[in-house]
Amino acid sequence: MFGFRLKRSQPNFEYRDNYYYDDPQNDQFARFGKMASGLSKTLASVAIFTASVLFIQATVAANINLNSQKIVEFGQGIGQTPACSGSTSLNITPGNSFTNGNSTSGSHLFNKINVSNIPSQCSGYDLKLRAWSNTGSTPLAIYGTNQTDVIVHGVGANFVAGCGTGYTVSGTVASGTFVVTLTVPVALSTTVYKLTIESTAHDNSCDYSPASNGVVQDGLLLYLDAAAYPGSGNWLDWTSYTHDGVFPGGTNNPTFVSQPNNASYFNFNSSQSQYFNVNNSNTMVYGTSPRSMIGWMRVSASTGSWQWILSYGSANTSQSMFIGFNSSISTVYFGGYGNDVTYTKPTGDWIGQWVMMAGTYDGTTAKLYVNGNLVTTQTIAWNTVQSTNQIGRQTNGAEYTNGRISYISYYNRVLSADEMAQNFNAIRGRYGI
Repeated sequence: MFGFRLKRSQPNFEYRDNYYYDDPQNDQFARFGKMASGLSKTLASVAIFTASVLFIQATVAANINLNSQKIVEFGQGIGQTPACSGSTSLNITPGNSFTNGNSTSGSHLFNKINVSNIPSQCSGYDLKLRAWSNTGSTPLAIYGTNQTDVIVHGVGANFVAGCGTGYTVSGTVASGTFVVTLTVPVALSTTVYKLTIESTAHDNSCDYSPASNGVVQDGLLLYLDAAAYPGSGNWLDWTSYTHDGVFPGGTNNPTFVSQPNNASYFNFNSSQSQYFNVNNSNTMVYGTSPRSMIGWMRVSASTGSWQWILSYGSANTSQSMFIGFNSSISTVYFGGYGNDVTYTKPTGDWIGQWVMMAGTYDGTTAKLYVNGNLVTTQTIAWNTVQSTNQIGRQTNGAEYTNGRISYISYYNRVLSADEMAQNFNAIRGRYGI
């Protein structure tokens, strides 16, 4: 089995705002990953409108007042107790990193919240954060255009953001801590009078984890799903191995395209040499050890060159591992590098069609699957060598993809034919297949 990590923020996030502590602190927060399967627990949500009231004044260095009239400075937390925590008080700390407002000279926007001391019994619940003014009973819009609710899933190993875009979450259940960053903040700091937190049963309608999607989990080393991409940052791996897709920068970055029904994807333009590097290539499978590779791809047009989903290893005969199409988009290649397993479509090509390509290797035998069906079995000798690891191009640093890639998974064992069919059926509905 594998561990999930929180996802919705860039890796290795470190919270280093310039707090005004009496004794300066420098809290390190772990990178976040993604949630495991949605758990359904029922517990009435309890909004907290008691002594935990924050007054946020006009300037960055201003103080926060509690109802008790005790004055504390930015970076100091206040305690609140949602239903899931029992008698344990969660510590909520508004950060001091504000963004200049465009409309008013010298104004600042409220955009960060720390939550810590979260007990283990809150795992499996959602935590809802809201901000309020000093009048009225309607929560403030604090991100996007009019969004009021920040939902943080405490599921499995990680805390992750809920539905929608406009904020990110980093933190782990084990640490009992997360940080919310409002990437599109809209509330002036002068209008935020108090913060509340409540716990609710987990809403799994926005889960994209392997378990929630119904794909095979045993032996999973890499799991990239564009449906879960929040719209910014690297393409984050759901597993604990942190095989994140890292943008190379500039015009080489693929473009994210959001689609309904979990059908979002990254578009790769071969004329701009677009691709992802993949983190932690040392934890991929090398030598002759067993492995399985799966990817969903839709080629937009032939470029006269091969087009690849995932490739890693050394660009020498039998020392790479990859899967993708030949130049005419009529043949699937599973390699190899110069010593590959292939399957050619009986008629026509796959241009403009979503295709799930998958391959397994047990050290002596390679099997190639197309759309969940076994199409080729071949005895072959591969000895994969650690070197490069990328999405959308070959290990030789060329042969770029011209089309869409939406989903990639990789295992440290050989999946059976039934498991390949399970993985195909779990995702196919996104593309009307």
